Amino acid sequence: MFQREERAGNLLGYSLQHKHAFFFFGSQAFTRDDLWTVFPEYDFAFLKQVHGKAVIDANPASACEADAHFTNFATRAPVIQTADCVPVLLASKSRVCAVHAGWRGVAQNIIAATKPHFTDDRVQFAAIGPHILVNSFEVGQDVSAQLQAAAPDPSKAIEYLRSHPSADKTYFDLAQLVRDQLTASYGGQLKIFECLHDTKTDHAFSSFRRDGKQAGRNLSFVVLNA
Repeated sequence: MFQREERAGNLLGYSLQHKHAFFFFGSQAFTRDDLWTVFPEYDFAFLKQVHGKAVIDANPASACEADAHFTNFATRAPVIQTADCVPVLLASKSRVCAVHAGWRGVAQNIIAATKPHFTDDRVQFAAIGPHILVNSFEVGQDVSAQLQAAAPDPSKAIEYLRSHPSADKTYFDLAQLVRDQLTASYGGQLKIFECLHDTKTDHAFSSFRRDGKQAGRNLSFVVLNA
């Protein structure tokens, strides 16, 4: 369902044109300059991401500290930047929201923090983009415990874990936890689209776990259809 977007043979990202919104997950090759050259019709807004759960109104004139931003302007496109964290894009009939869901944000349930900003219009669509997948996301028991505590159904928290050769570590399924948080916040009728590529193993995408401080950032955005 997602369309592969290329330029001169290079992957720019994956897009999805849907009923009320346009979703885009960028690759490592897709830069800030590309935002305006490939999508000149949009007015992009950025954040100073801090791995929290603050949700604010998207403002193209100022990058404020937060990890999610929303808008009901048809040409305004909230952008998030990731390099293993989970990009989550939300859309209702009249509002969109872009969420930077790192493990700390997921542990704080940043997804639930977006719900008060959709009081007049229920979220109908959510898209989960490329991030570090379960077979690459190894964490210590302390991080695992924090993430399990954020499970909407504590009785199912064990289902996010996968066995690890080291007794003090586990592999953790962030995507499944995000799906469950989305369903808990917005109901079982929510349509979830997934563009799942493992950022650590797929070199088309930036990964902090793979490249450390040299890692770039994957740019994702969502915009209302005019």
